[in-house]
Amino acid sequence: MKTVASFRFFNGSIVTMDPHDAVAGEVITEGNEIVWVGRQGDAPTEYRRAKPVDLKGRLLLPAFSDCHTHFLFFALTLLKVNLRGAPSLGAALGRIAAHVSQSHGNHGWVIGDGFDVNLWGGKWPTRQHLDKILPDRPTAFFSHDEHSLWVNSVALKRAGITAATPDPEGGRIFRGIDGQPTGILQETAYRPVLRVFPKLSQRHSEQLIEASQKSAHAQGVVAVGDMGDAASLRAFQGLRDKRRLRLRVWKTIPLDNMEAAIIARLRSGMGDRWLKIGGVKIFLDGALGSQTAWMLKPYTSDRKNLGVCRLEHSAFDRIVKRATSHGLSVCVHAIGDAAVLQAIEVLSKNRSRFPKAQPPRIEHLQLVDKTGLDKIRDSGIIASMQPSHLLTDRDYADQHWGKRSRRAFALRSLWNQGVPMGFGSDAPIEPLAPLSGIGAAVYRSRPDDRRGSWYPKEHLAPWEAIWGFTAGAALATGDAATRGMIRPGMLADLVVLDRNILTCPPKKIFDTNVVMTFVDGIRVFDAED
Repeated sequence: MKTVASFRFFNGSIVTMDPHDAVAGEVITEGNEIVWVGRQGDAPTEYRRAKPVDLKGRLLLPAFSDCHTHFLFFALTLLKVNLRGAPSLGAALGRIAAHVSQSHGNHGWVIGDGFDVNLWGGKWPTRQHLDKILPDRPTAFFSHDEHSLWVNSVALKRAGITAATPDPEGGRIFRGIDGQPTGILQETAYRPVLRVFPKLSQRHSEQLIEASQKSAHAQGVVAVGDMGDAASLRAFQGLRDKRRLRLRVWKTIPLDNMEAAIIARLRSGMGDRWLKIGGVKIFLDGALGSQTAWMLKPYTSDRKNLGVCRLEHSAFDRIVKRATSHGLSVCVHAIGDAAVLQAIEVLSKNRSRFPKAQPPRIEHLQLVDKTGLDKIRDSGIIASMQPSHLLTDRDYADQHWGKRSRRAFALRSLWNQGVPMGFGSDAPIEPLAPLSGIGAAVYRSRPDDRRGSWYPKEHLAPWEAIWGFTAGAALATGDAATRGMIRPGMLADLVVLDRNILTCPPKKIFDTNVVMTFVDGIRVFDAED
């Protein structure tokens, strides 16, 4: 008879995230389930054989969830040219040249991500810059927010993009005075390039995801919302079938695949505790960094620019009705205040249509005006937000949105409105690191930024920020009955931290380390190993 693993956690700070029973002295797990929570020393004698885990005064929490990742893309960053933080165009080109000189072979695509023109004085690079280094190989680099693509002439030719190619709906092709594409493609305009990208085999995708699970566990993450395409779903399914998937995955359906999902009779919530179908992913706008977030009023930095509206009101409403009539929820990318307002209006209007356990979500919700804030109250919408974005975006928001930034990352205002929030990272846009997200929500600044907190009235208390990565995240994926709290009957997903982040100075949250992570009652990470 197979022995079921059992653990007894004691001698530490145990915070359950259960509002009705917030702290405990001892927790016991058996198999993949939490079986007892209570005062230290009061556990029934039947659990005396549980393996002791002495917390040594450290903090035990429900394991973290990350509501919004691009997990296969996150795994792929291990293979790409990393331009994040490159302080100038010259520095970026230097990194590309170094990568090419060190890589094996001289054919095929060169791909990378992370360039940020906001660090380059707002000056966009061109295809000619890449042509000097790589005149014969197709080359493509995503911006730090993944909403702009920088390509060379070979890539443009392979994608069939010429001076005669019109801007697609919801996209923008940058052009020179001669009408020729400059090499910058925004939003839907870079889809033709993606179609000619080299395709990963399913086996390779599975290998990348399996290896990257360890990085997630080391950050205390045991569950993710994945925003990737059908290829990532196949990879997750392959690992699930082989019993090698050690993350709980809520897998969204790209809008382009919605009709196929309807034909296949997929429903939001369908699946098991490892892999579950999520909502249809819909884009309403772009991003702040690329100045394509859809705004009610023009950008402070460009009075002719309102950003990019990727879907008109009536078309969005039709899609929501189509999805919900077939048991599919939706998660809506909306960053600018115009996009956020439209998302709130349409989702609220259709509130009764959504599956009960799969509420609609707005992804990012970075800027909300007063009208939107009033309308979101009692709407049933989940605010799926990434607090760590504000660490990067505060300067861009001040530059491009001006005084409107006081309503950016309005965590406190949304919390006070009773809006349920689930937090994430948008990895690889930001690091897959919930403790950084918690620190950002509480302190609203990088700990080394001498300016201090950015619009500090919008900060959350530590318990509220933790909620977003635990109980709130579970609610956002329809899993509130099985995980997100330390309560008997819930899954044994736990994390041990080396510091009590509820009582330490806010800056110290960023320096906190994960000591152990448990998923399904199995220790998957131990910092001391």
